[in-house]
Parts: sequence; C-alpha cells; structure tokens
Amino acid sequence: MPALVKTAVKTAEPAGVPRPCPAALLPLALVLGGSDLAAGPAVAMPPLTDAPERPFYFVVDLGDLADGSATSVPHAISEDNAVVGAAVDMTGATHAFYWKGGQMRDLGVLRLMGEPIYSQAEDINEAGQIVGTTYTDAGPAVALWDKSGISLLPALEPDADPGQAHSINARGDITGYVGRPDRKESVALWQGGRLVEIGLPGPQFDTAHGMVINDAGQIAGQAALHDEVRAFRYEAGVWTLLPGFSGGGYASLVNDMNRLGEIVGKGIGDSGTDRGFFWDGAVLHDIGDLPGGKDMSHAFGLNDRGEVVGYSAAGDGNAAVLWTRADRRLVDLNDCIDPDSGWHLVLAKDINDNGWITGYGIAPNGATHGFVLIPE
Repeated sequence: MPALVKTAVKTAEPAGVPRPCPAALLPLALVLGGSDLAAGPAVAMPPLTDAPERPFYFVVDLGDLADGSATSVPHAISEDNAVVGAAVDMTGATHAFYWKGGQMRDLGVLRLMGEPIYSQAEDINEAGQIVGTTYTDAGPAVALWDKSGISLLPALEPDADPGQAHSINARGDITGYVGRPDRKESVALWQGGRLVEIGLPGPQFDTAHGMVINDAGQIAGQAALHDEVRAFRYEAGVWTLLPGFSGGGYASLVNDMNRLGEIVGKGIGDSGTDRGFFWDGAVLHDIGDLPGGKDMSHAFGLNDRGEVVGYSAAGDGNAAVLWTRADRRLVDLNDCIDPDSGWHLVLAKDINDNGWITGYGIAPNGATHGFVLIPE
C-alpha cells in the first residue's frame, strides 16, 4: 500500500474565534444516495443540531473488504460521490474497490490461469468507468472496469512494460504511461480501447508519465531528466513545463488538474523542501505547510472551484488539509470535524465539485481507513 504521509499549514487564530473551515452547505438528503454497483444498508448520518458550534464536515468511514480492522486507501471521488481505491480483503489481498452510498464493493482482479491477488483502482469518471492496475499471470496490466466487468488495455509492444493508467475523463479517454522497447517510459493515451503513444517532452528526457486528463483533453504529468523531475501540461502537440516558484524551486510531481487546466502537485521549494503547489495557468502558488512540524506539504486533489486538498506535516504528525484559490489559506481538516469523532485525518486525496472530500486516516478503532468528508 502507499506510504502514509501528510503535511499542512495552520494559521493562528485569536482566542475564542473558531478556525475557518470553508465548507459548502449541502442538503442532508444529498449525503448518501443509493449505489448501482453494490448492495447493502446505507450508512445512517447523524442529525443536524442547533448547537452554536458544529463541525463543518461529517466523517463517513469507508470501511474495508475484511472485518473492519484492515486497511483501505481511496484514490478518487466522482462528481456523483462514488469513491474508488484499494482495500485489504479477508485473505489479506489488496483489491480495487468501489464505494457509494455507504456500500463498498470488491472490484476483484482479472484471473487468467493463476491466482493473482492484487488490483488497484486509480480514477473514476461520471459514467462509472474505472481505471487502474490488476495483476495477471504475466504480471501487472492496465485495467478498465465498467458495467460489463474488467478488461485489459493494450501495451505498446507485447514484451514491453504495459505501464499504468492513472486518469480517465468524462469521454472515457485514459492517460498514464507505457514502456518502450528502449526501456523508456512515455506518456500514453487510450481512446476507444486503442493506444496512442504521446511520447516525451523532448529527447533529453528519460521518462514521462501522464497523471491526469481533463474533459478538454489536456494531459498533465511529470517527466524525468537525469535526477530532476519536471511537471508539464500537454495539449494538441504542445508541451508546457510548469514555471518555478517565485522564490526559487520548481514543480515536480503532478496529481490533479481541473477543467480550467489548473494543476496541483508537489514541488521543490526554494529551501529545498517538498511543498504542495497550485498552478493557475500562469503563476505557481506555494500552498504552505502547517506550523510545528517538518517543512513539508503535498497537494493531491483539485476541483473546478479551485479548492485543493492534500496533507501537511504538523506538530502532532501528518494532517489532511484544505487550501482554496479564493483565500489562499491552508486549513487543517481535523479542525473541521467533531473533535469527539475519534478520527485523525492523515491525508486528503481528492475533492469533487460538491465539496465532498475523500482521503484516509486513523479510524476510531485504530485501523487505517478511507473516509469521506461531507459538508453540512
């Protein structure tokens, strides 16, 4: 499973003034809709009260595929509030999952002749198509789940690295990377089941990975040049390397991009430390970090309103955070939930346009579980 880390920046508030948690308001009737892919009872949500001080988010435990004490890690949330990721099942295997309306479903693996035990879902679109990785007899393969089941996407060459799929847009276009015969890894685009090799930003680069594709067909990712990694955006044959921070340093890893072409990820700041960034198409913004811990943050998810989620190092360990284009303030999401919930939110992975946030943390029973934060 991925390593658990987090980072964030806090702003001191005057005594008696609640910390700002800019959550949008949604009717509670929208909180947990039914799932078309899984069966089971929906999670009962606590009622709203008239207490003067209320948490801004309800925390919903995604659970796992085992007995509740295993691990689950979400990777993406769709606009209709479905979550995908990877979770441990009763046998100890890690499988891709689909969660919606309080119900988690095991997406399984593609078994050929043997008994592969691993799969992972990376992204989901509005049509319910899911992309990720499954292991087969021949090793890892790029997988697509839809209502007809699971299928494999083609590799560049039969004996080459099949690569990985990281993102799918509303049209069903998929990006990731594939291995080349010369062992270089290059940006890939799957359209209608066909593979198109996008390539590298230039001959000087050794590898390039497409990490996200938006509905406009723009691809963002990162390319490696010796020991340096640079973030890029690609559109219609044009490669754009993201600029540096105003005080020095540069964008390196890309995690998400919205319909406007804005990008979030992790950069190397002017002090040489890892810093989360938001790129508005012209300026690279440092999202900062929370006080008291290691100087480090990372931005993972972004919606069309310019709301960014990720993690930051803090005094008591890593914390899930929220940063917005509007006020450029980094907020510890642990300050935005009921303090008696028993949760510690470690990392926020994605946010949709409804303001729903998914990530993982330490649940009240001590397990590492995925969560969904639902605005009041």
